[in-house]
Amino acid sequence: MFDNTLFSIDDMHKALREFLSELSQSISINEELEFKLKIILNELVTNSFKYAQSCNYVRVLAKLKRGVLSIVVIDDSCGFDYTQVKQVDVSEENNVNQEGGRGIYIVDALSDYLRYNRKGNIIAIKVNLV
Repeated sequence: MFDNTLFSIDDMHKALREFLSELSQSISINEELEFKLKIILNELVTNSFKYAQSCNYVRVLAKLKRGVLSIVVIDDSCGFDYTQVKQVDVSEENNVNQEGGRGIYIVDALSDYLRYNRKGNIIAIKVNLV
């Protein structure tokens, strides 16, 4: 179980190293999987700090059970309405560099499950590690 409250992007980078270190002690993680997890966490946490007008902290919870990694990211902002974000096709190279809305679609594409509350301040994902 990993539970960390972050107050800055610098905190996120330190916590990400700690998280991956703890995870690799539990199971074997190849480079591709490590890269995928870094992208997912970086998108979720960075976007919380970057786009939330009143975000003071981001809390990251993670649990590994039977080869499935569950991650919940919570922030204290009012969030945004995911249904109002223009869908971005992240498979097209020119769309990946667009600002606005691509992060949630990248995370969705890289994870096996994504649940997002309408308030916008809690995102839960699952990634099958086996």
